[in-house]
Amino acid sequence: MKKGQTPITTYTTGMVILIICIIIGFLLVKTWTERTNTVLDESDCEKSVLSHIKMLKLSKSLETGEPMKATPIKCPRIDLTLKQKDEDEIKHIIAEKMRICWKNWQRGEEELFLEEATYCQPCYIIDFKHKNLEIRDFDKFLIETKILRQNYTYMQYFSGSTNNEEFATEKLKENPDIAKIVTSFKTDSKKVILFYYTKDSDMIKEIIGTLEGFAKGAAIGGTAGAIIVGGVAGTICSIIPGVGTISCATIGAKIGAIIGGATGGFIAAQFLGDYPLWLSFILFKEYNEEELRNLGCEIAPGKQTNK
Repeated sequence: MKKGQTPITTYTTGMVILIICIIIGFLLVKTWTERTNTVLDESDCEKSVLSHIKMLKLSKSLETGEPMKATPIKCPRIDLTLKQKDEDEIKHIIAEKMRICWKNWQRGEEELFLEEATYCQPCYIIDFKHKNLEIRDFDKFLIETKILRQNYTYMQYFSGSTNNEEFATEKLKENPDIAKIVTSFKTDSKKVILFYYTKDSDMIKEIIGTLEGFAKGAAIGGTAGAIIVGGVAGTICSIIPGVGTISCATIGAKIGAIIGGATGGFIAAQFLGDYPLWLSFILFKEYNEEELRNLGCEIAPGKQTNK
């Protein structure tokens, strides 16, 4: 013991250090637990979707009249608060969460439900620790940035075709219509990464009708970034009269105004007559419950079934 130092002082100092170590350890465990729970939720969601799709296909293949009840989809929404301050880090985290959401829901390519309705799944509600940061050119980031260990960009992945040349970085950069799109946002409010899936024929016709208007020169306006791509029976652009001279990417850059998306992907799948049987979106937008209801969402659950 040092001269002038009492046992009580030494004991107190030791207790303070111990308490600090306990607090640090608790925070590390808490952070690790939160990250682990998030990864488990993401993994369980995809397994649940795949199981549901498998049962739905089996039900339809049996052709016994009344379809079997498919297993419920259990995909709880995940609330995140981003503590990062760096603009590129924030962009990358959001892009990755969009990728995971789109992957979990099988990129919108599978039939998920039998009945005609519109379904919404908020995969992530994202808040920000640092407010009023401006995150600029998020669409540009998605267009130019390749997914880790892959040879395609986020936007190509969201387009539904990773080798789709129409969504190649250089081609999108040269597109003047896409160059005009402004997809900056501030961190002063919550955002949502939303999987949107509609089998509502009226909603599909409304979207297609808006595209027809754009093909004839009508202005839609608003910020956008959704991408229209090929589905099971080919690209949706091919069914729009007069659209031959306008690229799918150009139309995709306008369609987001319909659904209020800041940016995202859009896929049309399996045509039934003149219209797709369903349409799917992956969106990143302002989180507003009333706006979600205005999208026609009839189910926006943490747990949902095909009933």
